[in-house]
Amino acid sequence: MTGRPRRHPSTRSTSRSPASSRPRLALAFACERGGLPEVAEGLYQVCASTDAAYVPPAAFGMARVRAERQDTAGAVAALDLVPNTSRGYTESRQQRAEVLLSGGVQDLAVLDQAMRTIESSSVDGPTRQRYTVRILNEALPVVTSGTKAARRCADRLGGRHRGRRPRRAGERPACARPRHE
Repeated sequence: MTGRPRRHPSTRSTSRSPASSRPRLALAFACERGGLPEVAEGLYQVCASTDAAYVPPAAFGMARVRAERQDTAGAVAALDLVPNTSRGYTESRQQRAEVLLSGGVQDLAVLDQAMRTIESSSVDGPTRQRYTVRILNEALPVVTSGTKAARRCADRLGGRHRGRRPRRAGERPACARPRHE
């Protein structure tokens, strides 16, 4: 036995040429569903690095595999591979926010990152509002905990009103109200 690591048999026959990206992507998906997440992730990485047309689906696959093993930073990094010119970009931003919000986040920096992700994406108004409410609901116990760090960071999520009074419960933001109000 040599000192070289053994490769999974299903990955030996595929080359790194862009022409083999479609079958490689299918194989990665099959490995992901078949309980071989490490193999799937490797195949997704090869797809993303060899053929620009396959970056979005490979990025989504890598994000699923990484999120499944609780690797939030890795899943976010995978979703960041989706170019903003891709049809899947908006969906990647929603998935990015979902990954950041998974597991009951108690970190204002992570919640702020999720909020910025949604604010900078082109999601529709109702979706943006759902995420905003969800993020602020996650932040509320952290901000109201009374710790010095919470008071210092409270404006990260709620302080974007820049001098305007905070909205009352159930009140829609100005951008969502009809013009005649």
